[in-house]
Amino acid sequence: MGDYIIVRNARGTSRRRSCNCGTWIDHWYRHQTAPSRRIVCAALGCSDSVLVGAHVVDVSRRGMRPLHWIVPTCHRCNMTSDELAIKITVEMISANTRLMGCHRRL
Repeated sequence: MGDYIIVRNARGTSRRRSCNCGTWIDHWYRHQTAPSRRIVCAALGCSDSVLVGAHVVDVSRRGMRPLHWIVPTCHRCNMTSDELAIKITVEMISANTRLMGCHRRL
């Protein structure tokens, strides 16, 4: 597979705010195991500034229950409907707010 993971944006998740962290990028920053203030998009080949926490699905799990993740991206990469290659060095944080302990009832 190389130095990247293939993901696809999960559509319609930006307004789904069941997280006490605030925004998805805040969720990503809060739950990193090796905290950093990443400033460059996680998409391979993109050097734009990070603006959002993209809600993505790992497409390598085809045929299995999809796992949803948050990764830091620029606005353009977050809006694409194409598959994205995410640098393997970027920590993917679970979007499951119950599992992560930051679930907020709506």
